[in-house]
Amino acid sequence: KLQFLYLIGTRLPITMLAGVLLAVATAADVFTKHLLTEYVSEGARCLDGSPGGYYIREGDPSKWAIWNEGGGWCMSPENCLARAGTALGSSTFWGPGVPVAYESWALFDQPEFANFTVAFVRYCDGGSMAGNATQVVNGTTLYYAGAALRVAVMRDLIARHGLLNNSLPADTQTTLLYGGFSAGALTGYLHVDWAGDLLTKLAPTYGKTGGVVVRGFMDAMYSVPSDNVQHQPRFPTQMAWVVSGMNIRAETMNAACAAAHPTALWQCMFGTVVLPYVQAPTFVLNSKYDTWQQVAIIGATDCTTSPPLQCSPYEQGFWTNYTHLLIAAADAAPSRHSIFLTNCATHVLSSHVERYSDLRVGGVTLGAAVAAWWAGAEGQRWIARC
Repeated sequence: KLQFLYLIGTRLPITMLAGVLLAVATAADVFTKHLLTEYVSEGARCLDGSPGGYYIREGDPSKWAIWNEGGGWCMSPENCLARAGTALGSSTFWGPGVPVAYESWALFDQPEFANFTVAFVRYCDGGSMAGNATQVVNGTTLYYAGAALRVAVMRDLIARHGLLNNSLPADTQTTLLYGGFSAGALTGYLHVDWAGDLLTKLAPTYGKTGGVVVRGFMDAMYSVPSDNVQHQPRFPTQMAWVVSGMNIRAETMNAACAAAHPTALWQCMFGTVVLPYVQAPTFVLNSKYDTWQQVAIIGATDCTTSPPLQCSPYEQGFWTNYTHLLIAAADAAPSRHSIFLTNCATHVLSSHVERYSDLRVGGVTLGAAVAAWWAGAEGQRWIARC
């Protein structure tokens, strides 16, 4: 039986943390840390002004994964100030190796990705790598510099680790899997097309003629901009502050979604809203009964988090209606995307190796679904509809 530790933002003062699953990972042993110190002068900083960074597992130089860490968002100046004093707001708390308390290493032990070069991007801006502002709070300067950090990561991977910039034959195709888990999945939704466009533009500079193929993999944050059970738009209001407070603009998020929602950019911070505008073929992985969405969005705090879920009749009905909205959005999503929605009540699903063989929807395992998608079967829907 898997044991979970949930750090839910509504209970903690420092941030809205999307549930952290304690998982020991085999792949984590071969990652090394790189700080983006030389980019600080260009504005690429964590909330507290320290350099951002990533951990990297070297592999095939033509096959890459950029995987963004989760950890919620800070949703007020005071909340961001508190977060700046943690590992989610300052690189001064990061150790030399990848912390085993983070999810999704099992994905990169799967056959499809076992030989990939993987960059695990640490999350320290509080705004899904989209912000572009500074603010003084109680005498302390905070840096909402996610957009600059995102650019710095890509530049450093090219300069230091051979993304595009390598000695492989010119006609070698470059493959990139771009995404993340929890809040890192929203980072993926917002920026996967940016990553593809940037690499495609830069490829000729490095003499690469084989093309760039980019796909997304988003584990969690396929969410709906819904009121909570008290009929209050609590989470949409909080995300609206993230957008306005961090100066997130069309050019620092998914531009197509922003163009469709020019007066309500916050809507693009929800997976069901932004996915139709994502052009890169994307694998969406989510629970219909996501235990983080249960508290942060739905507000069903009286439900137990241990299966079987037990809620008041009203909360049960509200949550069931919310799952219907998820299913409707999945059914309407463009056919270039594939979606795996399970009834498994949890948050983040790509973390444990056994889930790839044991977690099933309609008789199809998660591992088989990922393999089929990666082999080119776009437009698949594995949805638990009961």
